[in-house]
Amino acid sequence: MKSNGKGGWKVAKFGGTSLADGRRIAKVVDIIKSDPKRRFIIVSAPGKRHAEDEKVTDMFAHWARASTEEQASILELIYRRFKSIAVQLKLEIDIDALFDQIKKDGGALKHSENRFYYFALSRGEWLNAHIMAAATGFTFVDAAEFITFNTRGVYDATATAERAAALKLSHKARGGVVIPGFYGATSGAKRSIQIFPRGGSDITGAIVASLVGAAEYENWTDVLGIRMADPRIVRRAKKIAIMTYRELRELSSMGANVFHEHAVAPVRAVGIPIHVRATSAPQKMGTRIVTGISKPHDVITGIAGKSGYSMVTLLKYGMNDEVGFLWHALGVFRHLKINVDHCPGTVDSVSFVVHASELDGKREQLIEKLQDACSPDAIRFRAHLALICTVGLGLADTPGMAGKLCSALGSKGINIEILNQGGSEINIVVGVKEEERETAIRTIYDAFVG
Repeated sequence: MKSNGKGGWKVAKFGGTSLADGRRIAKVVDIIKSDPKRRFIIVSAPGKRHAEDEKVTDMFAHWARASTEEQASILELIYRRFKSIAVQLKLEIDIDALFDQIKKDGGALKHSENRFYYFALSRGEWLNAHIMAAATGFTFVDAAEFITFNTRGVYDATATAERAAALKLSHKARGGVVIPGFYGATSGAKRSIQIFPRGGSDITGAIVASLVGAAEYENWTDVLGIRMADPRIVRRAKKIAIMTYRELRELSSMGANVFHEHAVAPVRAVGIPIHVRATSAPQKMGTRIVTGISKPHDVITGIAGKSGYSMVTLLKYGMNDEVGFLWHALGVFRHLKINVDHCPGTVDSVSFVVHASELDGKREQLIEKLQDACSPDAIRFRAHLALICTVGLGLADTPGMAGKLCSALGSKGINIEILNQGGSEINIVVGVKEEERETAIRTIYDAFVG
């Protein structure tokens, strides 16, 4: 199903750094009002105002875990933070009443440690959404009214869609809506707060965008789009102007901290583009993530690398003549619940690349079961490897890309332990020693981008 973008409305999510204090929230309000199509606003809890500061969500976590004597002083600090924001913005909002509500609702949950903890973690977004609603004149809609989890804490898309329809969520666009991110509520008669993983406001924004058939999902952060490589490794890495969901998935799976992976699925399913933008430069375009691109701008889109891998190699003469050898080997990994990331091989050998954590406490059992199932001539282990993924739609149509990459690494004396090009031909994965990961990323970037 594709998005019809009814009404041309935009869903805009703003991160915690962009909402850390009254001055920054005022800037966000200007951004919202600069485009009348921004009618569904998703907010995070206030983030850090400076390096030594504490995020509001962390403050609420401390409140939930503190002793009864300590809780009052922690809640007072949080209260002062929001009171300061309201004063800075000159809002007519009753902060005292909101905190009285938190105390009342929290007190009713003290009998259940988990329910109280989830409730506490969600209150930063809940308070900030009330602040933003007052600052914009939009309507506050609690995410707990429609975003639904089952009793096991798993997000329930069907129940969420039903509740959103009952609320007539999409019809509220003309008046504008502010929704707190990060949480929803469990199903059943006694609904209780349930949270997404940290960074879950991205997920809330994507869900809302899919529910209302948005024309675009804007994700506002403190950085100007997604970079072609980690700027901590490649200092002046170019911004990616446009990329596909497939490319984003490849980079995210290799550790690129570009976008919460669970936030992609709801909008990808209905073809809604994501636009990652910076509140510090709202006049500039960021990175657009779309379903497809007719012609790539560059040969490669991005490079990402991740350490902590091990490689298990089976050697057996005549392996390629043995029907079902790979099937039997993979069955062992499946039985031991070890996830295999890559599986390169030759006629007489096959390797299984796994994250080292997957082998914790299972190595001896893995060897024993592989010997029983496959009768290999030898089993070898390699540890302390890093995988580096070079991604780009242009790789498929440009001859010599793998050779260029290998040559560049060889010129720096970096030995390639693993080389694997995906069947889709939009990525090339190499394995190198962990200590060479950053040098390898810089080398590949210089070779392809300069």
